[in-house]
Amino acid sequence: MLCDNCRERESKINFTTVEQDTKVTLHLCEQCAQQKGIETGEACPRCGRPLVKQYSKKTGQEFVGCPGWKEKENPCKYIKPREGEPERPEPVETEIQTPQAMQQETPD
Repeated sequence: MLCDNCRERESKINFTTVEQDTKVTLHLCEQCAQQKGIETGEACPRCGRPLVKQYSKKTGQEFVGCPGWKEKENPCKYIKPREGEPERPEPVETEIQTPQAMQQETPD
């Protein structure tokens, strides 16, 4: 079955929601599922944007998070904890550089 969004790639992810007492299922490819996300009706506690259910290609699982992670100005990387999971801490900025950053600073 082709993806309901792009109609080009094979669908691998099924998002099912209930809208006005009607069950709606979207059949999406991994790429469209990652880009699209499905609004949950909840607001992000950090920035107020609507939280969306998204698919992680890295973990192969769905998660609920803020779509603001891709914003250049005022990004938000909030991920809602799963049931029984503790709240994730905010990232902390440090002076420690990654090996990639150190290689960019040194001349060849």
